[in-house]
Amino acid sequence: MNRAFPLLPALLVAGATLAGVAAPRALADDAPAAAVMAPPPAPEDRCPGVAADRSWWCTTPVECAACPTVCVKDPLFRIPCLDDCVDSFEKGKDESCFKLGASAYHWFNYQNKSPNKFTYGYPTAKGTYFYQFTADFECCTCGTKFGGHAALRARDQSTFRSFFEEKVWFYEIYAWLDAGWGKVKAGKVWKRFGLDWDGTFWGNVAYYDGMKLDPDFGVSWERNYEMNQRLSLDAFLQYFVEEDTVNGSLAGADAESTKAFREQNTFVARIVPTLKLDNHQTLSVGVSGLTGTIAAAAGGDTTLTQWAVDASYSWCGLKVFGEYAYSDGIQNPAHYVTGAPTKVYKDYLFGAEYKLGAFT
Repeated sequence: MNRAFPLLPALLVAGATLAGVAAPRALADDAPAAAVMAPPPAPEDRCPGVAADRSWWCTTPVECAACPTVCVKDPLFRIPCLDDCVDSFEKGKDESCFKLGASAYHWFNYQNKSPNKFTYGYPTAKGTYFYQFTADFECCTCGTKFGGHAALRARDQSTFRSFFEEKVWFYEIYAWLDAGWGKVKAGKVWKRFGLDWDGTFWGNVAYYDGMKLDPDFGVSWERNYEMNQRLSLDAFLQYFVEEDTVNGSLAGADAESTKAFREQNTFVARIVPTLKLDNHQTLSVGVSGLTGTIAAAAGGDTTLTQWAVDASYSWCGLKVFGEYAYSDGIQNPAHYVTGAPTKVYKDYLFGAEYKLGAFT
């Protein structure tokens, strides 16, 4: 399988500061002339924000170079009356403690081989990719926030995957609490393992291997730490009691795509430090780990271990990213690639995206 799409840009930034000095007049009319040198002016913050008496880590990020001018509008088109109503609705929804949403993924397919048909949907999965309906509730009392979230999805002609039993399913449904020391979610939550998505419609290979965007029943703790003006840290700790038989994996990729195995007692941890180089550049490096039990219907449990390392660099509309993920543990009696109970496999992901106005 082709898993790599390399694009490695190089960005160089240089700066220089010039300081001058001046000789003042004599201190008094009757005093001898003296070439007393005035102290040089205090140096200004240099790009990326280094001051003489401050550590670079504690300085405010500055703008080293402005982003390229973008002439493409975002959004590309705007219908005056209709879009004004939509903006007003969205503003009111943001201010409300209860929010409802609806969306749909529409997809079209053209077969470049005979019979050269142009169809709505894919030949083996006709119809809308899926519809999604969301509901969010949020309240705050005595400095403590709490609420709930639900995401219901549906397909109109076929199931989302061959191992799905219904055309309608909950992708997520949980209650949450945020008391200042992190947000705790309890219910059906998706695992935070590695880079979540690569920005494309089809997604990455790791998604079809069952590693990404996989919801299960459990508890999740999430927090963002602002270390200083440049450095922040996202942290996730999760425990899942049982699988929910819902995943984007292909049949044969993981335990959720077969009735022969079940995922149980899974622990997930992820940390992502992000460094703000200046007002337009950020660098993130993430480390993820997962361990859990794979219970076989025929009896006998095995251990599943996975880990991943990823990195992302962003500058204005450009983003470059990569990830290496490793999995050790039999998850399916007939893996969809090898056709055997494969134990070890690896995923590589490299990619880049550029946002130009309304286009990405």
